Amino acid sequence: LSIHITHHAGTSICNMMKKLCPSPQFACMGPGKEENDDHSWPANASKKIEESQSLPISEYVNLFRPSFHFMSWEYLKFGNLHPANWEYDNLVSMIVMRDPMGRFLAGGKCGG
Repeated sequence: LSIHITHHAGTSICNMMKKLCPSPQFACMGPGKEENDDHSWPANASKKIEESQSLPISEYVNLFRPSFHFMSWEYLKFGNLHPANWEYDNLVSMIVMRDPMGRFLAGGKCGG
């Protein structure tokens, strides 16, 4: 599971992981826009993972792991990271951070 921070190279990591293992179609966070884009998306899973859906992390892992080996979640508020059990044995988590100066010099929303 990658914690996706907007404009910090999470999409680049996602694109690399899609070449290596099953990952959700849209930015590794959800199914594609077309009905047939993501045959692997679990039928009983919401189309968008909301941080307010506070299922225990173990339930998310059990739901998505049979279909995907890599996923990203985007949290709108960092305070919501605390309830997750990041020590769960069946979860490998990472956070992608781009060098702040590199991000600033790249322009776009964060740099000007």
